[in-house]
Amino acid sequence: MTRSYSAWEFRFVCIEEAARFKGDGREACHRCRGYQRIEASATGVPGSEVLRWSDPACEQSERCGRDDAPEPLDWLTLLRDPVRSTLLFSEEPSPDAPDRALFLRWASAAPQGDLARVTAWSGLFEIDRESGLLRRIEAVPTWEKTTREARRMRRQTAFRVLGFPLAPRPVMRTIDVRFEISAKGLSWPSAIRLRKADAVTRDEDHSFEEQTAVYHSYRFFESSANEGPRGSKD
Repeated sequence: MTRSYSAWEFRFVCIEEAARFKGDGREACHRCRGYQRIEASATGVPGSEVLRWSDPACEQSERCGRDDAPEPLDWLTLLRDPVRSTLLFSEEPSPDAPDRALFLRWASAAPQGDLARVTAWSGLFEIDRESGLLRRIEAVPTWEKTTREARRMRRQTAFRVLGFPLAPRPVMRTIDVRFEISAKGLSWPSAIRLRKADAVTRDEDHSFEEQTAVYHSYRFFESSANEGPRGSKD
């Protein structure tokens, strides 16, 4: 699967529509931009970069900040060496459709770090059994999950000034990445939802913000997309 993606992941452009919502569901901002991945050989630096630019296909756009999180195709590096060998994988059958879907759970032992790196997260791949195509990814930052209760209790018992605790909010992040666009015999990112919540009790969260992104209007190039449109670094 990842070998097939490697032939096309730097050979497309698409439109990204990002939005941020408050806890009550009201939209705080909306931004529409062109989106393109650039491979390392074109930039002269290790890894890959993402370019975003104003695109004529976007009727309106505004500045809309985003939290650090992996780019949608960066999750595929978890299935490639050398990253794959550092993770613990376990297979789980789908409870709803065991003959149609396969759940592949991974756990990362990486310490607290940059949330833009996939190794800072642990989660679940949902893969179509018949086609072998990736359909969905759900993940949480490993450090936030393992320290949830300790951070919640620290805030509850922290010293207070004017009624406010002198300890950071026990924030929990959850990301949901959908791969519902089919092209070139592969599935491609269609939507992302990043949810931020306070850990209110041991088992209950209170959502206070959601960030979303929708990807559409994919265009693929027979030659490298590094020869395609040029934008600016995100």
